[in-house]
Amino acid sequence: MNAPVRWVPGTPGQPTLVLLHGSGGRADDLLPIGRFLCPGAPQLALSGWTQEAGQARFFPHAPGGGFAEAALDHAVDRLLATLTQAAAAHDLALDQMILIGYSNGANLIAHTLLTRPVSFRRAVLLHAQSLGLPARVGHHASAHAFASFGTHDPRVSAPSFEALIDALDAVGVTVTPFRHDQFHNLTAGELNAAKAWLATPQGGLS
Repeated sequence: MNAPVRWVPGTPGQPTLVLLHGSGGRADDLLPIGRFLCPGAPQLALSGWTQEAGQARFFPHAPGGGFAEAALDHAVDRLLATLTQAAAAHDLALDQMILIGYSNGANLIAHTLLTRPVSFRRAVLLHAQSLGLPARVGHHASAHAFASFGTHDPRVSAPSFEALIDALDAVGVTVTPFRHDQFHNLTAGELNAAKAWLATPQGGLS
């Protein structure tokens, strides 16, 4: 594999959940969330392949702050290569994958949607933000995402969250936003909302 992964088999015929943790996390972190969102689904949990201040991440900050486009592009390439290799290894359909990310992992999924033609059509973006970089992809057909953030989040500002929704909308991704009166923490309310969204035609599990 192009990146460390944890593979958890599931019920045949279910979409595969691809899980990307936040800064300082581990591959196993989102497995319980995946089981809650879609019990019985196969899960492919990725582990961040870079280190920043001793924390695992999927891409680092730039030395002067912000994000370097070249590092993000490299992370996107690794993510897509990992998905392709996992699909071949486990006989998975790329268009039946649902990508679920938190914080750093969610930002990587969002940047992938903004900069590449992709096979996956569904994403759950938990506490993602605009990275301030231009979109470089044509119109996505029938792509949908659920995106959530806390209105008191010290890492994700409301303008940054709204800018991400606008950017995804501009490339054809239909976004269902969810806002809660909390911080950078995940809440039962947003996970229940994500689960309900996944059960709709837009979420792909209906």
